[in-house]
Amino acid sequence: MKKHLNWFLLLFIVTGMYLLTLSSCGTDEDEIATIELIPGNYTFEQAILQSAPKTAVGVTIPVPGYTQGADVTSQLKSALLGSAPCDNPEAASFILRDTREIFFGCLDGSGEVRGGTWTYSDDLKELVLNLSAPPLNTPITLKLEGFEVAENRSISGTIGNFPVPIGETLLFIEVFMKFDRAAD
Repeated sequence: MKKHLNWFLLLFIVTGMYLLTLSSCGTDEDEIATIELIPGNYTFEQAILQSAPKTAVGVTIPVPGYTQGADVTSQLKSALLGSAPCDNPEAASFILRDTREIFFGCLDGSGEVRGGTWTYSDDLKELVLNLSAPPLNTPITLKLEGFEVAENRSISGTIGNFPVPIGETLLFIEVFMKFDRAAD
């Protein structure tokens, strides 16, 4: 009886290890598929404020037009894509290359300027944009938290530290952002 119990226990352990190995392999394939979907040309589609602007030390500053739920797409689109060398600002886009470089460019292909680098966190919950292009005086890092790549390859998530100069003061906002994939 004891011999049968040992074989049963061994069979249970081996089966459990096999199932654990199978489930972890699927996760790796899903992660690779998500990462492979990221490189491409994107337009700035939406920016919705998640909280009121704050100072670097976290003090909330009421600013007209910058209240929770406000659509700040046009303001942030100008700030993010302002360095794209396009005659028509509506044609501005940013390009995430598979070399992990960021370029600001034009949808018609008329020009581009290097804008920084990108990466992602080990757990695939953050897409990190390291921006260094003009008009930025100082390079900044934006973390798109909880980012998702949709079936249409749009990317969305929340940036908790987006710097916004308002008057003479640099404030920070938490903003939900969506970037649509431009046609290849």
